[in-house]
Amino acid sequence: MIDRGHSPRDRALIVAAIGVAAVFWSQFIWVRATNFHGTDEWVFQWVSARGILGSPYSNRPFNFLWTIPGAHVGARGFAGFHAVHGLYLLGSALVTLALCHRLLPERPRLGFLIAVLAAVWAPSDYSRLATVQMTVNSGFTFGALIAIWLYVASWQRRSRLLLVLAAAWALLMVRGYEAVAPLIFAAPLLLVREWRAERRAAWIWLAAWAAAAVAAAAAVLPPLLHPDPRVAYQATLMQIDAHPARMAARLAQEYRSHLLPALTTSPTLLRTPAALISGVVFALAFLAVSRTSPSEAGSRRGLFVAAALGLALAACSYSAFLPSLVVEPGDRTEILAMPTIGLFLAAVIALLASPLPHRWRSLAMGMLAAWIVAVAAVRTVEFQRSWDGVSYYGRQMKLLGDLIGFAPRLRPHTLIVLVGDTAAFPATFAFRHAVECVYPGEITGVLASGPEALYVSRLTSSGIDTEPWPVLWKPWGVSPTHHRFDEMIVARARSDGTATLEESWPADLPPLPPGQSYDPRARILARDPS
Repeated sequence: MIDRGHSPRDRALIVAAIGVAAVFWSQFIWVRATNFHGTDEWVFQWVSARGILGSPYSNRPFNFLWTIPGAHVGARGFAGFHAVHGLYLLGSALVTLALCHRLLPERPRLGFLIAVLAAVWAPSDYSRLATVQMTVNSGFTFGALIAIWLYVASWQRRSRLLLVLAAAWALLMVRGYEAVAPLIFAAPLLLVREWRAERRAAWIWLAAWAAAAVAAAAAVLPPLLHPDPRVAYQATLMQIDAHPARMAARLAQEYRSHLLPALTTSPTLLRTPAALISGVVFALAFLAVSRTSPSEAGSRRGLFVAAALGLALAACSYSAFLPSLVVEPGDRTEILAMPTIGLFLAAVIALLASPLPHRWRSLAMGMLAAWIVAVAAVRTVEFQRSWDGVSYYGRQMKLLGDLIGFAPRLRPHTLIVLVGDTAAFPATFAFRHAVECVYPGEITGVLASGPEALYVSRLTSSGIDTEPWPVLWKPWGVSPTHHRFDEMIVARARSDGTATLEESWPADLPPLPPGQSYDPRARILARDPS
């Protein structure tokens, strides 16, 4: 009879994939869907619900490719973003495992450790728990790793069709989020060992990847070198400082933030349910992988090369963030570098265990990795506790709930002006998109004062004019608006987080011009009986 079942190597891969997923979910279960930075979440909900792909103010025509599913998964709200963010993080780890299966077939335990660390080890990335806003980072990390896998697979199968697909997918990912470009186009480093035997074919694969890199650079770099409205985000909000010495210092800070917590975390912090649960899950998974996998093979020299490669690829992962003065080391930068730092740490663990007798080597690798997994669990829980105290979600939902309470429905073309303590919404565009998400139809909002990125409003003698940045008009389907004073309602945000309707024109706004009227009750409709 012909055995149509899986080979032992494939069964070991399946067991490893289940183990990676189990370790990941043992930590991600502590993460909430309500971790809001306060600015971009409602924008992401708004563009995703409308299927808008592009971010025209950052030259990213496919920026929301991975964000859009979040608005269409599960019930209305933000739980869908939480789900897809988790799936992208896990997917990145599983693609990492698949890469290790191809590139390190003689080291199945090492590949498993790399994938586990790619799933959980981001000890300083506080924003990784922002499950709405970080769908861009997690989604494009997943997509970048798929591009690298396609490239590696195309070489190993000698498939030029797959190579073309890999290059096209890589360009798509870069046009959605250019930060992934350095890591994607460093993929040939993974194949140097294999290329030595077939140098002529290798030149074809290298040339194809170089051509894709040049095409990506041609699309991304010119607007950055000569800034225009298409790169307003990078040119202004990111505060670029590309001095080589200062960038090198920031790179060193990235390494410290990503690596040192593995050494500096106190063992007393690990006496928590999260650390114990994750540690036990990892131990069981590693035991299962060890029992279903053949013995490790390969030299110590290969481990040194893997560690050095991990550090080099991590630098590629960080590199797009290094010129920015706004991005804090570790924050928002570790998601893309998780697989590469995972490669470095797993190689170091294997090196530390390598002098031991063969039967103890696997145990030592498991124990060292279990420590890092436990530290990752503790850091995740600590970050979530911090988020519980600072997230904007509760404040924003309370204020919006009060708005809906006194104005369940509004006439089309109504402008909600928020005055008072508007700190729940750090920018006008956040409040505008929140209003447009909770009120269907031609209802919008503006803060009486606050940062005005994306939309600029000004008070005139006949009302309020709002002009979106021109770069947004066609791609997002928005246009300048004018609201008369009798087409507005003014809501007052109070210091206790509540909001009330201003029945008369508030004194802390400029007085109504002669001949103008304000009648908020005329704009409010009764609740829809259906």
